[in-house]
Amino acid sequence: MSLPDNEALLDSFNATALDSLAQLLDNLDDLTAGIHLYDLAEVLHYRALAHVRTARREGRTWDSIGAAFGITRQAAQQRWG
Repeated sequence: MSLPDNEALLDSFNATALDSLAQLLDNLDDLTAGIHLYDLAEVLHYRALAHVRTARREGRTWDSIGAAFGITRQAAQQRWG
């Protein structure tokens, strides 16, 4: 089983949810919106890390993980290894 490419992941993402989030953040002052975005980015980072660790346990190579994220094997390993 191969990892989906970035375009497939983006195509499957619900654009309406992103628009709703953007509208909510637009109603906040800049610092508050920034704090919420930072918190969300941190949650997403740890979710991605969990999925990468699962992929590694399932035998996926750093080459295949890097390719799925559009980065090099070395960059993937440095980011999540």
